[in-house]
Amino acid sequence: MPFLTKIREDSSVVVIKLDGERSEDIYILLISGEKVDSNGLIRIDTSDLESGLSFICVKYATKVWGIEL
Repeated sequence: MPFLTKIREDSSVVVIKLDGERSEDIYILLISGEKVDSNGLIRIDTSDLESGLSFICVKYATKVWGIEL
């Protein structure tokens, strides 16, 4: 949660969507905002919520904060 709070403080948006129409990759996770990059979006479709959250947070930390994890 601290990472998501920090991302929000950067004026970025975090979306967690549960897609009831899918049987696989039911979670759609994304971070959008001006600080992300030229297309302004980090996204993953996954069946594992925890690893998906880790993925988007690590990608954000790398692109925006310059942290290599």
